[in-house]
Amino acid sequence: MVVIGAGLSGLAAADSLKTHDPSLQVIVLEASDRVGGRTVSGTIGDKSFDLGGQWILPEHKPLLQIVDKLGLRTALPLKPAEGDANLRKVIQVGRAGHIRTTQSEPDPIVLPKKLGRHTGIRAWLAHLELAYIVWKLDRLYSYITDPTDPYHSSNLPESLAHDLDSITVEAYLQQHIRFKSVQDVIEIQVRLLIGADLNRISLLYLLSYAKWQNASSFHGFLHGEPTNKEFANLPPFCIKDGAQQISQELVKQVIGTENVELNQPVSNVSFLQESTPSQKNVYVTTKCAKTYKCHQVICAIPPNVLRELEFSPPLEPSKRYLLSAMSMGTTIKFVLTYKETYWKENNFSGEFISHGSPITWMTDASYQNKVPTLVGFLGGHQAVAWSKFDEGDLKVAILDQLSIIFGDWALEPTGVLIRNWSNEKFIEGGTICFPGIGTMIDLASIRKSHGPVHFAGTEVSAKFTGTMAGAVHAGHRAAIEVLDRLRPQSLTSQDYFFLKQSHSKLYEDKAKSTANRYSSQFGIWTFLIPSMAFALAWGALKLRSTHGILFVPR
Repeated sequence: MVVIGAGLSGLAAADSLKTHDPSLQVIVLEASDRVGGRTVSGTIGDKSFDLGGQWILPEHKPLLQIVDKLGLRTALPLKPAEGDANLRKVIQVGRAGHIRTTQSEPDPIVLPKKLGRHTGIRAWLAHLELAYIVWKLDRLYSYITDPTDPYHSSNLPESLAHDLDSITVEAYLQQHIRFKSVQDVIEIQVRLLIGADLNRISLLYLLSYAKWQNASSFHGFLHGEPTNKEFANLPPFCIKDGAQQISQELVKQVIGTENVELNQPVSNVSFLQESTPSQKNVYVTTKCAKTYKCHQVICAIPPNVLRELEFSPPLEPSKRYLLSAMSMGTTIKFVLTYKETYWKENNFSGEFISHGSPITWMTDASYQNKVPTLVGFLGGHQAVAWSKFDEGDLKVAILDQLSIIFGDWALEPTGVLIRNWSNEKFIEGGTICFPGIGTMIDLASIRKSHGPVHFAGTEVSAKFTGTMAGAVHAGHRAAIEVLDRLRPQSLTSQDYFFLKQSHSKLYEDKAKSTANRYSSQFGIWTFLIPSMAFALAWGALKLRSTHGILFVPR
């Protein structure tokens, strides 16, 4: 067995193979000089900090099982202290780009929910408009019942699927909203999670991404609601001293360092079409002129890198078309450490979101290593624009922005780490590789095996896509596909159910009744609300024309 890619997905696949059958010989080929893929750690003093994937949700069970098996320690956010209830987060959205503060709460959507001394009528109306557009997106979201192939969901008419995949999120929002701040808060979320602007992704892809996160509704996805009531009070957490340890410990404890070869970028994968699974007729060739002969191959590399590989026989046309249209997002991550949590002294939570500054999103992550820490991202066009400057200029811009918000203490961090993922060879961006406009029709082909070649990676997962948990999920699926051909006796009924679930429309049975109830419920309100508004407007005009003379000053 050969696994191409020593990121989290490839190593999870190798782990699953070895767990099911320890006698299997598994070789992992990695193009770069390290394992971990889109998880990597940097050090400040004697502490390690995440510069890539970091947070884990309680719902990420397969990932948590690996973390537990490896004996890694997790770090949970501290329980809020008495004074923390009054902490404020800072926002910068809208055409004017004014910096404002609002109450800190788990909800990432930060437009004011009610009028107040510091809340203008426009900001309040923007919140109402946000609720309106989320309501409309919720209705569209209910049509998507099959996360393995959203375009062909049985509840989604083909014409509507085509329309949703043919329009960008930005174009759709511009047709239905007027407040720039509403578009900004949605774009900030997308830049953070996907690394792209709203004009780069289709509306169908955004709705599908929410479905892949197992969200009950688009409202739940956007507002960060837990997908399971069992985990309602559990916040996201991380690995103490960095998530890259997951990959490093998988190599040490399970796979074996002698079975992982670094600096071996693969250039060609070829196989004989008439071969059987029991024959070693697959050849993997690297750019270092090494050739490996094996039974099966798992490719666990990003789609933008996968398309550079030469396959013989070639990939099917639908997969080649999809891969050629996929683009990697653009993300820069930074970590700042300080002597004290100075921001809390001034009643700030350390949270900051912005559409126009050199910071897209930032939060307090002091709990990871018990060191006062601010962690932030630049995503989408913000990251592209700042990639033109060197790291020193970006550092100055970030610190200057924070000094404007928090004060001069922000200019004196004890440590700074910056990682521009666009400069990462063999990955070339982050956080996820997304399909082009109008290509979701072929998205299911991305996980389809090509003879003895199988595919993994967070983009290939039908669950928690774009996260570390998605990478593990895809790695497990690819491993079960291989074992089904090589060692079917090692698989359980649970493994086969998992495999079937990853390739079929099993999800739809549960979703159909819910979606139908949801659609009928909101269909009534779709009629009633405009009718009531029209009736009120008509009544006001009649009163004005009939009794308006009573209000003319004499």
